Amino acid sequence: MSLDTEALHPREIRGRDCGLVESVCARCYHVRVNRDDIRAFVNRDWAAVEDEKARYWAQRKRTMTAAEALATADTLREYARRTKPDWPDPDERATDLAVHIRVAEALRAVPKHRAR
Repeated sequence: MSLDTEALHPREIRGRDCGLVESVCARCYHVRVNRDDIRAFVNRDWAAVEDEKARYWAQRKRTMTAAEALATADTLREYARRTKPDWPDPDERATDLAVHIRVAEALRAVPKHRAR
């Protein structure tokens, strides 16, 4: 059984560097896959995986610095741009701008000097 690793990539990035490290890049994965390993992966407790991810990120967000948060966000933004070059589309940009305007207005409404 041969695995078509190229088909595992989103159509927009097939044949190009996906930006992921080799150990997780399906296109770079050249070994045969064991059926039992595939079954174990498919049948894992995905709710437990999701719960653990939520716990991890909650803790990580509590402890990361502003610089780390910005770096994480930038990495996610770059990945999104690599996998969907037309992102964000005009509607998504307009929605995002509306949120930024609302947040800016809310911040301006906060008194500059608070009693201590």
